[in-house]
Amino acid sequence: MKKVVLLIAMLAVSFSGHGQNANVQTARTNAKNYLLKKLNNPGSYSPVYWGKLTPVYQDFSETAQAKQIDVVIEKYNDFNSILETKNSVRSLYLKRGEKLEQDSLYILYTGLIKNNEKDVDSLNIVRTALSKQYKPSLQGYYIEHKFRAKNRYNALVLTRYRISLNKYLHVIAAFDADEQDRDFDRQRQSIYDKLEALEKQ
Repeated sequence: MKKVVLLIAMLAVSFSGHGQNANVQTARTNAKNYLLKKLNNPGSYSPVYWGKLTPVYQDFSETAQAKQIDVVIEKYNDFNSILETKNSVRSLYLKRGEKLEQDSLYILYTGLIKNNEKDVDSLNIVRTALSKQYKPSLQGYYIEHKFRAKNRYNALVLTRYRISLNKYLHVIAAFDADEQDRDFDRQRQSIYDKLEALEKQ
C-alpha cells in the first residue's frame, strides 16, 4: 500500500514538473517571436539568459469589491475632514462666555464624526473578512531575458528585457528593463538634487 501511495505521489510531481516545463518553453518561444518582430536586425539576435517564469496574482486590494469599499471609506474620511474643519472654526462664532462643548453645531458635527468613524470601522472589518476569504487569481506571468542584437546603428549590444504575458502565455508587453532602471535612477537623483537645493535656501 505504501509503495502504491509513493508511486502516485511521484507521478503527480512528474506531471506537475512536465506542465511547468511546457509553460516555460511556451513562454520563451512566444517572447522570442515577439522580440524578433520588434528588433532592428532580427537576424543578429542571440539569446544569453532566460530568467524564471514568475506568476503574477491579483491581490484583494485590486479587486472591484475592495475598490468599492475603499471609495466609500475615502468619502467618509473626506466628510469627516470637512466636519473637523468646521469644528475647529466654531470658536470664532461663539459669543463671550459660551463654551464650545455646548455649541449646538459643534455637538452636531461631533456626533456625525463619531457615527462616520463607526461606519468606517465596520467597513474595515468587512474588508478584512473578505480579504481573508479571497483566493488570489492568476493574472499572468513575467520573465526576464538577456540577449544580443544589432541596434539601428548596426552595433551589437547586450539588452535585458522584462516581458509580461497573460495567463495563456501570450505576450502583452515588453520593455527594456535596464532603460527603465536608468529612468528610475535619474528621477531619484532629481529628487535628491531638489531636496539639497531646498536645504541650501
